[in-house]
Amino acid sequence: MKFIHLSRHPIDVVHSWYKNNWGSRFQSDPFSFIPVVQSNNDLVPWHAVDWKEEYVSLSSMDRIIKNISYLLNLEKNTYTSLTKNIQSLILEIKYEGIVENTSDTIESLSKFFGEAPHDQVDYILTREKCPKKISLKQRDNKLKEIKKVAS
Repeated sequence: MKFIHLSRHPIDVVHSWYKNNWGSRFQSDPFSFIPVVQSNNDLVPWHAVDWKEEYVSLSSMDRIIKNISYLLNLEKNTYTSLTKNIQSLILEIKYEGIVENTSDTIESLSKFFGEAPHDQVDYILTREKCPKKISLKQRDNKLKEIKKVAS
């Protein structure tokens, strides 16, 4: 079995989680599909169980930032703990690479799976307007919005 690990810039992830209210939805949305753990009278997502007291004391934005940071560190530590053989079964694809360097990303995927790209790839890329530049100004605006709310 092979895996594709798709990642996105942390600012984009934090901003998206904030816009979708993931700082509090884990506790109240039965459709979040994230396992939660009971901690006193609070529900805490599985990945915050080691810092549950801090989790419940944080603001929504601070929870999101801590969640993303924790998950990124967990991801990094888990990957580095794998054998080289297992690591070779995982292809990391960055969202920015798909959008901005589409041909290179498709070539990497093709090599990784030993398959030619699907004949509908060109149609999909045209429909999605790829490749295209990701606006760094837009990311800066997201960061400014995050900083306004974060402690």
